[in-house]
Amino acid sequence: MIVIDEPELHLHPSLARLLLRTMQRLKPRNQIWLATQNAEVIDEAGRDRVWFIRRNDETQKAEVIRATDEEPAFSCLRDFFGYSGYVGLAKAMIFTEGRNASADRKMFSLLFPQFSREIKFIPAGSCSEGERINKAVLSLLEANVGWCKFCLVRDRDYMTPEAVAAIEGRSDGKVHVLQRHEIENYLLHPDAISAVLNDLFSQHTAPDEVEKALKEVACQMAGDVLRDMVSFRLNSIFRPEDFSVLPLFKGELHYNPSDAGWVNAKLASLEETLGKKSEGAVSDLNSRISGNNFKGVFDGCKGEVEDALAGDGWKARFPGKDLLRAFAKERNLGKPPVLENAIIKCMSGHTEWIPNELANIINSVTGEERTGGIGE
Repeated sequence: MIVIDEPELHLHPSLARLLLRTMQRLKPRNQIWLATQNAEVIDEAGRDRVWFIRRNDETQKAEVIRATDEEPAFSCLRDFFGYSGYVGLAKAMIFTEGRNASADRKMFSLLFPQFSREIKFIPAGSCSEGERINKAVLSLLEANVGWCKFCLVRDRDYMTPEAVAAIEGRSDGKVHVLQRHEIENYLLHPDAISAVLNDLFSQHTAPDEVEKALKEVACQMAGDVLRDMVSFRLNSIFRPEDFSVLPLFKGELHYNPSDAGWVNAKLASLEETLGKKSEGAVSDLNSRISGNNFKGVFDGCKGEVEDALAGDGWKARFPGKDLLRAFAKERNLGKPPVLENAIIKCMSGHTEWIPNELANIINSVTGEERTGGIGE
């Protein structure tokens, strides 16, 4: 364990970031603890690796706050850097699904450290509700701020190819839907998992044995996957309808208690507008469920699960997070994130294991081309 007090003193901000990246690459089995008040170092480390120490105003004792504890952490960040500086900008901002301690930001940050100055990865929580992308994120994607480019990477979940095409088609290239279920699916790399088991857990397991064990886990959870896939597809068909209308009466009198009550013309207008909305919703629902009856949805999902298990499609279609965590539980590998973090770190040292899809997402933002890699 190495403890260093403010090693970034007198360094340019870009060198402070480079210092931290270098430390992360050196001696990966060591723990390096830094005491710092530097925004660049905190930003580069990522909130899942940061703890704040501050004095409690009431007790006057020091207290430790994990940076992933949203409200107190943001308070500390604002105390440090002010309201305008606690996020940190880059030439491009890529929003990902998941929380700050999730694998999404870790994957991109550690697998592509050479772009840390150009791209800021920001976990945005859940980017979907049914099949709709969060409106707040979309509003950022629709209009770049000055020289900063905004993009969104979101999970595929159980979406159909048609749903994926619809989302990407209306985003003007700023929304990237992962080809696999979620970011953890890209960690289902038998060679990487085998290396982690051998080096970190002293469990000597060949890559083909890893794949076999993961396939067994996939077979055990097939029923859960079918249930969730059918539910997801049905929710996308029978989604909540939007009956909001423009403010018809803005700035106008529409109810007068001293006269005849409702202003009939205004009331009739509201009734007519909402009536048309209702008729349109019914018509739209009928068009969506025609040819999409329950039996068709169920049989289609059942066929997808069977096809995935007949080959290696389960690695892309089944939830990667659940597969890894069930695998880790069977082998007593500690708390859920331990195995995931170890695989990410292992893959960061083997660029040939990084899927080309993830590299292509980075390339689409930076304009650079990927050389090497294995694709899948």
